[in-house]
Formats: sequence, C-alpha cells, structure tokens
Amino acid sequence: MKTFEIDGVEYRLVRLDAGVIPFIQLYQRLSASPPKDVEEAKKRAGELQAIMDEIFAMCLDQPPKPEHRWAVFVWLMDCIAEAGDRLVELRKFRGKRGG
Repeated sequence: MKTFEIDGVEYRLVRLDAGVIPFIQLYQRLSASPPKDVEEAKKRAGELQAIMDEIFAMCLDQPPKPEHRWAVFVWLMDCIAEAGDRLVELRKFRGKRGG
C-alpha cells in the first residue's frame, strides 16, 4: 500500500474500501455549507474532526500526530480520488470489451 512521510513520520495506507465512502460523503456535506453562527461552527468543527478520526482509524496504520492531521487527510483524499479514478477506468475498459 501507499505511504506518506512528514517530519520523519511515515503513515501507511492499510485499508481502502467502500466502508470509507459514507464518511467522505458526510464530511463533504458538512463542509459544503457555512455554519450560521459561532456555536454551530464549533459543533461542526467537532463533527468534522470526528469524521476525520473515523477515516484515519479505518485507513491508516497509526493515528496522525495533531500537527500532521490536515496533511495526512489531504493525502488520504488524494488516494481515495485516485482509487475512484481507477475504478471508472476499469468500468470503461470492461464496457469496451463487452464484459
């Protein structure tokens, strides 16, 4: 699997499957609309952090250090997007060859 290194710490992608999709969808939905006030922003920030924790636990060999969380999350989203692109290409290939 893929690895990502930051400040001498290596994070390894150990699992990537459909189980992560609902968490990504929830993250996208919560981050797409702005909060109405400070209280809602605080609540939303906690929810987004909890979703990130779930994704980290599901996909990584170790939880990221606090200062690495965002960089590791962006890397994970890139890995997930890349896997999705490969799936689309596989579907196109299968469609072209009739299977």
